[in-house]
Amino acid sequence: MFWSEDPFVRSALWNLNGIRHIVTPYAEAVSYEANEDTADMRDAVHLGLSQRWQTHRGSTENRRSLDWMRLDLETTWLSDDADSSVGAYDTYGPAGFVYNDPATPFLLRRNDNYFGMARDTFNGEYVWRVSDTFSMLSDFNYDLDDGRVQQFNVGVSRLVYPDISYYVGTRYLRPVMIPVDKDGGGIDYYEEGSNSFVAAITYRLSPRYVATFSQEYNFDYGEAIRSDLTVVRQYHRMFYAVSVSFDDSLDRNSLMFSIWPQGVKELAVGSRSHAGLTGSQWED
Repeated sequence: MFWSEDPFVRSALWNLNGIRHIVTPYAEAVSYEANEDTADMRDAVHLGLSQRWQTHRGSTENRRSLDWMRLDLETTWLSDDADSSVGAYDTYGPAGFVYNDPATPFLLRRNDNYFGMARDTFNGEYVWRVSDTFSMLSDFNYDLDDGRVQQFNVGVSRLVYPDISYYVGTRYLRPVMIPVDKDGGGIDYYEEGSNSFVAAITYRLSPRYVATFSQEYNFDYGEAIRSDLTVVRQYHRMFYAVSVSFDDSLDRNSLMFSIWPQGVKELAVGSRSHAGLTGSQWED
């Protein structure tokens, strides 16, 4: 980890009181040896660079440090990547789980049909905390093999003090095949790429319960294609979550249970995407 600090940076417009720049490089290499060809898995090399721009906010008596901006960049190379990034109709290409759900980590091999990214990729994520109640978020997935953006998300998050927060944004997915029927006589051809509107709202029901509901509306299909409802419960230093998901894009409905200790979401059993819904004041 490398860092530099300038305590003399001041801005009333951006609410800045000093800047600290933290750079953290990281790497991961994975190799497999299978005794059956049908269960062969891909070797992978994963390199990344995480950057944080931190500042101080709050009154003199209650000054706190926070991430003003965050930029994470990473790339993944595979030993035997897929031939195409776009699959047949009604699929999201060779890595449907990764492209469909941005909460799925890029190298999550345990729950993915293809054991990780199916193509050599370059990925990025950017978060800008404009104020204590408003943030801008964006992420992308770029295919190094064919030189095209496979996924791009951008949106804003707003906290309505003290119990409600919401997110609205858009999502572009290239690996989606859209059937086109010009004259009502059947499918004439397929188009690559799809655009969606994504919205989510989180509500703190009580000091120990938090609920969130999200929905994705696809402009090309002209209907909502995914809905999720999650309830999180705190038990002292542990968090439990139950989530119901209806995903028409993959023709899949699911019920998921998760558990993770406070402050260590990496030890979660089940999906890690629910960690963080309760707010940093609970989980950190």
